[in-house]
Amino acid sequence: MARSDNKIIRVRHVQGYGVAIVAEVGDDDDGLSGKAQETKNGKIYFGGEDSFWLVTGEKRETHLAPKSEDLHVPIFNTATSALVGRIKGIPDFSKGMQKLGGKGKPDAVSFATATRLTVGYCPRDISHGDLVERLRAGRLDVPSQGTVDAIEVRPKTWMISGFTRQPNGSYGLSPQVPIRAVQSVIIEGKPDWIQLASGLAVFRSPPKWSSATATDLRSDEEILRSAQEWLTRAATAASETAGSASVSLVDLLKARIAGTVGKDEREDLESAVRVISNRTSLLEVMPLLLKRDPEWEKNLRDFERAERKRISEEVRLKLKFETEEGGRQLEDLRAQIAEAETRLASAAHRQVLLKNETEKHEALLEEKILEAARRLETGYSEQSQILREEVDRLRAEVDGLAHPTAKPSTAEIPHSPAVPVERRPAPAPTVEAPPIATEEERQRIVGELAKDSGLSLAEVVAVLLHSTEDVPVLLGERAAGVAAHFANAVGGSSAAIVFCDPTRISLSDLLRDELSGFSKAVQTAMANPDVLVPVAFCGITNGPCEYWLPQLVEMRRLGRIPRNTAVVASAGTDGMRVSVPKTVLRHLFPIRMPEGTKSPVGNRFAGRWPMSGKGSDEGFQEALDLLMGGKDIALDVLRATAKMLSRMPVAPGLMMADVAAVLLRQNEWNEVVDSSAEDPNLRFFQNIGG
Repeated sequence: MARSDNKIIRVRHVQGYGVAIVAEVGDDDDGLSGKAQETKNGKIYFGGEDSFWLVTGEKRETHLAPKSEDLHVPIFNTATSALVGRIKGIPDFSKGMQKLGGKGKPDAVSFATATRLTVGYCPRDISHGDLVERLRAGRLDVPSQGTVDAIEVRPKTWMISGFTRQPNGSYGLSPQVPIRAVQSVIIEGKPDWIQLASGLAVFRSPPKWSSATATDLRSDEEILRSAQEWLTRAATAASETAGSASVSLVDLLKARIAGTVGKDEREDLESAVRVISNRTSLLEVMPLLLKRDPEWEKNLRDFERAERKRISEEVRLKLKFETEEGGRQLEDLRAQIAEAETRLASAAHRQVLLKNETEKHEALLEEKILEAARRLETGYSEQSQILREEVDRLRAEVDGLAHPTAKPSTAEIPHSPAVPVERRPAPAPTVEAPPIATEEERQRIVGELAKDSGLSLAEVVAVLLHSTEDVPVLLGERAAGVAAHFANAVGGSSAAIVFCDPTRISLSDLLRDELSGFSKAVQTAMANPDVLVPVAFCGITNGPCEYWLPQLVEMRRLGRIPRNTAVVASAGTDGMRVSVPKTVLRHLFPIRMPEGTKSPVGNRFAGRWPMSGKGSDEGFQEALDLLMGGKDIALDVLRATAKMLSRMPVAPGLMMADVAAVLLRQNEWNEVVDSSAEDPNLRFFQNIGG
């Protein structure tokens, strides 16, 4: 029956016709006393005795009887195997199954795959120093007839080259390897291995060796002895005087040898320096030793108490001096405040007097203006009456000249009624549009909006930039008040404040709401394309926004609604709300407000805000360089974000990288919406119930 699990086996014996006797290996189990099995596998057979293999797909087979065609080509007969064993210096395995414990014939198995494993040797019964000494002497015995790929010469330090197996089976250093600079490696990460009782380490997967480094395998005592010899040699070199006439050639040669070093000797010096650098300084150890002495400990405590008392007195005096100095400064400040309050009261009194005098002068001026108007009206009436009388007399004289016999009538000539003067109504005063807010005022308002809402400066700027692209949504308990505050600060009386509810389903319903001013805001945006006209949609989840929000976004994108209509929305946290479909979520840009945000108060409006347009080419290129230097971003998202960043206003303490990090949340939000992943902001829009 086939098996899908894998296991590690050890070749205990090989015999003729390609058959190998193997046994399973486990932790602290060398596989020499367990149940033996036989297999006919070319790779395992030619791997030789004491080789280790990772096998899979074990399958029981019938007895591996030699085939007829194999009978005349045996690999080794019994006599040849014994002779080869004696020549190689290894035990004689010609007796075959006599050395394999257990009774009966081993089971025959086959394997689907067989992978040879890396084998290392770790000392167990001896120290690493003894291992190195035996390796230097060429008599390190490893309990394996197979090949050892690595030897642990220091804790967690291995040699994977530079050693050879001697003809007698022992291991030793290669002749060309210097003991002062042996190439060693360590295992990176946690090794996947099993350690056997004999000291062999079998790696289930190939170990990841680090880069080779030079290691001095000599003991610390040997290195220190060589350092002492170097001191003697240095003293000899310093004592020889090359310029003396009495120095012989032999002494000059000795001085030259003592005063110069070769490559191997330089490595010897480096090893001595490394050993000495690891030794603790005597000056560091002496305080620890003195602390154990009772008398020294008592003196140290007395000294600590004296120092603590001295430092405490110094701190007390310094604190007293600073307190007195602070008291004097406080008195000066109080005197200045009192003087300022006196000046303020005097200025307020003068202001009241000036206001009263101004009102008196205004009243007197109004009376004089009315009196002058009455006089002018009376004068015009009298002149008109005199003019009418003159006209009547002239008319009577003309009639007398035309009829001379007629007696002048003594009857009073009726006066023609005065023609009333038609007075046209005065034209209605024209309301001037608010002025454009200056750059300083806009920077101040942005900072105040960040302070009022609890958002960061970069988040406030991101909301303003996104308000003409998609729909930024403020999330939180007081989000509706903050959204209305944003719109009022930017647009003033021209801003529209729309509170959504279940009765407003379509965009036409919102436009018919005269109290919100949405329709008026759209008309104002059409008439003034160079300024921002904000619209705040408060509580978009209070009603079914899926029927009007996509229409609003698309009509603004196509120009049916002016592009300078800046939209900001809010979503609440409680009450009966309506879930938002995923197709609508892609139009939103959620911004989470901090907990405990209060409703802002006051009017921040200082003038209309200009429409920023397309931004500068330099800003667009700078934004592209910034965004392309980070993580991979889709091309459409990259262009849209860079376009918004190029319109970023200038504000103290505002960095383009901070605003870019906030704007890129839109890309992360779209990925969450597309993949149906978990996101804390989704609870404000979906599955919200009542």
